[in-house]
This record gives sequence, C-alpha cells and structure tokens, in this order.
Amino acid sequence: MRAGPQNTGGLTATMKVLHLAESVGMSCEVHGNGAASLAVAAATFTSQFYERGLLHPHADYDWLPPHLSGQVDPLDADGCVTLHERPGLGNLIDTDYIDAHTVSSYRVTR
Repeated sequence: MRAGPQNTGGLTATMKVLHLAESVGMSCEVHGNGAASLAVAAATFTSQFYERGLLHPHADYDWLPPHLSGQVDPLDADGCVTLHERPGLGNLIDTDYIDAHTVSSYRVTR
C-alpha cells in the first residue's frame, strides 16, 4: 500500500490510508522525504521507515532550498533521522530571504 503527503489528498488523506492499513494489520510506508512525510511517518505505528532519499552518490541530499535555513531531517552519525521538537512541520523558514526576494505581496486592510 502506498501513500504520500505530496499526493492531492494531503496529510489528512495520507493519515486515513495509514489508519486503514493499521486497522487490518498491514504495514504502510510513506514514499518521499521532507517535513510532511517525516511528520506522517512519526504519527503512526504502521510506518516503520522514513525515506530520506535514494542516497545516490552524486546527489546532495543535504542541499537546502534558499528559503530554508536548516534541515528538518538531518542524519545522525548512525544514518538515522530523529523527529524534531519544533512546532508545526518543523521547517526552519528563512523569513529574511523571503522578505528580500518578495516581488509583491497582498495585505488585507480593515
């Protein structure tokens, strides 16, 4: 059974699939990495593995998009990922970068 938070159903649909698998004693793994996948994998006993990447020797899985200031899923010395304790999905968003690169914004005034 495959599910992933990147699908059009989002986190809610993914959690439903994981709970369905759990209800019939099946394992269900989330395929994909990132903050949402890590949170979903940590929220269930059905998912036993976290897919950080394919770890190809020529791929840099520690590369960060410029709007982030830190990894949500860094590997430890044993090659394991520990769930963070930050609020929400735990992304470390670089608001200074976003402010400096914002072309326009929409603000609601009352």
